[in-house]
Amino acid sequence: MKHDNDNNTGLRFLSVCSGIEAASVAWHPLGWKAVAYSEIEKFPSAVLAHHYPDVPNLGDFTKIDTTTLGRVDILAGGTPCFTAGHMVLSAKGYVPIEEIRVGDEVVTHKGRLRTVVRIGNERKEVGVLTGVGMCEPITCTADHPFLSVEWRNQNTRRDNLYTKVEHCGHPEWVAAKDMPGRQWCQLLSHDNDNRAPESAKFDVKTAMYIAGMYLGDGWIRRHDGKAKKSVVLGINPGKYVKLKAAIGNAVHTVSHERTTVRVSIHDTAFADWLEAEFAHYSHMKTVPSWVMGHSFRGEFLRGFLDTDGSVTNDGKVSISTTSRPVAYGISDLMAAEGYVSSVALVETPDTCVIEGRTCNQRDYYQVRAYPQPMSRKSRVRHGMMLRTVSGFTPVGEETVFNIEVDEDHSYVVQSAVVHNCQAFSVAGLRQSLADARGNLSLEFVRLAHELADRNGLRNAVWENVVGVLSTKDNAFGCFLAGLVGADAPIDPPARGKWPRHGMVSGPKGRAAWAVKDAQFFGVAQRRRRVLVVADFGNGADPAAVLFEPESVCRHPPTRGEAGKDVAGFATGGLGSCGELTPSASIAPCLRARSNASHRLDTEAVVAYAPEIARCDATREGSSQDYETTTMVAVQTLDGSDVARTLSARHDGSPCVDRGPDAVVCFTAKDYGGDAQFDLSPTLRAGGFTGSHANAGVMPAICEVRPINTQVGLRHQSLGERTGLGIGDDGDPSFTLSKSHSHAVQVSSAVRRLTPMECERLQGFEDNYTRIPIKHYATQKITKNRPADMWEKDLNGGWWLMAADGPRYKSLGNSWAVPKFQWLGMRIQASMPANDNLNASPRLAA
Repeated sequence: MKHDNDNNTGLRFLSVCSGIEAASVAWHPLGWKAVAYSEIEKFPSAVLAHHYPDVPNLGDFTKIDTTTLGRVDILAGGTPCFTAGHMVLSAKGYVPIEEIRVGDEVVTHKGRLRTVVRIGNERKEVGVLTGVGMCEPITCTADHPFLSVEWRNQNTRRDNLYTKVEHCGHPEWVAAKDMPGRQWCQLLSHDNDNRAPESAKFDVKTAMYIAGMYLGDGWIRRHDGKAKKSVVLGINPGKYVKLKAAIGNAVHTVSHERTTVRVSIHDTAFADWLEAEFAHYSHMKTVPSWVMGHSFRGEFLRGFLDTDGSVTNDGKVSISTTSRPVAYGISDLMAAEGYVSSVALVETPDTCVIEGRTCNQRDYYQVRAYPQPMSRKSRVRHGMMLRTVSGFTPVGEETVFNIEVDEDHSYVVQSAVVHNCQAFSVAGLRQSLADARGNLSLEFVRLAHELADRNGLRNAVWENVVGVLSTKDNAFGCFLAGLVGADAPIDPPARGKWPRHGMVSGPKGRAAWAVKDAQFFGVAQRRRRVLVVADFGNGADPAAVLFEPESVCRHPPTRGEAGKDVAGFATGGLGSCGELTPSASIAPCLRARSNASHRLDTEAVVAYAPEIARCDATREGSSQDYETTTMVAVQTLDGSDVARTLSARHDGSPCVDRGPDAVVCFTAKDYGGDAQFDLSPTLRAGGFTGSHANAGVMPAICEVRPINTQVGLRHQSLGERTGLGIGDDGDPSFTLSKSHSHAVQVSSAVRRLTPMECERLQGFEDNYTRIPIKHYATQKITKNRPADMWEKDLNGGWWLMAADGPRYKSLGNSWAVPKFQWLGMRIQASMPANDNLNASPRLAA
């Protein structure tokens, strides 16, 4: 569906970091016109071109020529988040650079931990750095400094004999573009950290050996009904002999399986320590940096190799792991122990056949190593491993991340030692604003001031996550100071944290901010964001826009409860007390289709949510884990692709009594600990793992019908472990918890939200992001391009439609449309009279 943008009246706005352009969807019904967009990501740009072909996309907003824009009344944008993927060695082990946060500790070029004091990202021209022994190519800016040594082995004739003479310089910081031919540096020594494992049964040496075995082939067993845990190792008989030699007569139990030996070590404190330091599941395990400096790191490595390694007679080692942090951590550890190692990703089919059984499998990383004296392409100098950089190849623009580290100003990226980018190390508001490579939020400020001077900008609108209010580097104070023209960052009122709402002023304008939650604007999604509105002298009053006085019409929240900022959608038009009501141009929320009651106090289904997240609901030929991904579709109850509920009450509050077809919605994090009835957790872009706030993909839902007490009940007299799993009619249900009141009907379904449901949760029209990607003469159905991704072209041929992945990501990065339509109406109502710009809202019928 193409959107008409030929409004000759109304406000004109420039949208930067536009994404899929919630602003246009929200503000077009108000008579506003988009002057231009600024988006650099491929799929959101395609969505913009599909829906708004007549509006130019200017790309990188830091390079916009404002002299070509004409009048601009409103600037709208936010600071984007993108995945970079490069691994940084932190105190907890290797983590993606985009997951590093202010306050984290990282390993520096001195082999010690220092605190991260600043983080940021920007769009830059980059290149790919390759070299001998580099686990993966490193993508970085051309001028990013690497620790490097000039080294060569020169053939020289002396006394009529040819010999090689080594020339080795001293370590120095060299720009990436100048690295080819030089040596990149890998740390071999780290600060000593001889921490003692928590175990009542083993000395430090033995505990470190067992920790290595746990990293390779171990897991933690929790005993039902008891506060006890065991360390379990799944090893073969030969490896058990090595374990027995290490632990001696320490108490353990052995279970001989058909092909393995399962060893259980009953030591709760030790199990807790292993899980805290090295994580649990094989693909999520890590090697914390303190292991590199431990006096028994050799024992740790020996334990790992005894379970998950293959060692030849000449000392060559091969290791396989599904964990990328483990691969890099073991590679560094082997280097510290005198090996030369490399890491490679091995891609595998989704399934394989083992002894006649079809099994899911993951891609894995392979570490290969051999003793350093055997290497002709590496050398140890200055206490570091040196290997040659082969090239630096420019590849275009990408979003790059950088961090600033206290004192040492360096960190380790995929075994290579790098320095802070010089521009990023500049402190102070003015320097940051003056540097084109500075923080994107401050680039937004620069653009706003330029538009105010040249294009008549009246207001700026900015949205970001709530966490920006409490960063240790006072990023929000710098941003506010920039907007209003202050000479120095504005400090928060007290204790280093900004309040949920407030207002500041300065020489260039005034700015107000407030935390607003999308669930109170008519969409069934819990999405709290900071909204900032700035006025540059002739625009709407930011306070009048964002702050709503309490009155008898309002329902002020009690302490600790969510407030009801705006009523939910009910009928067209503008309600009393500034309550926004719906229009045909706004997609409906996901709503219930029944008026029957489904109450928590009688059926207590919501108590199941933490356990529902454990269900194994995978599509055929895939592997899904509730720790890292969400559930996938099993079957909807009525055959449609949209859940029956997920809505808001008429007054905007979350709904828990929407009929018998209730929906429990939760993410794949914390065992479903954020589950709620009929209210989605925040949609996110994904691309993260572990404990990061943006981990996982889309939330999952469980559609629960009235419980059939004749199917799947666990009878109290049969004990707690009667449930065997969800199956055919009449089979017992999975044991959800220890409560004897739980039961599950077979027809219930656990799956992740569909893209259409996510579109509705953000307020877009159905299939807004389902755009044609490429035209083909014939339909070409494959595993990755199934039939439902194809649509027939009436003019002949077939269109390949957008895949779910980019649709999910773009929706997770987007704004909630109803909230921004409310914001637009507030701005328009508060705008000083100027020609016909204060016209009444024109919502489509």
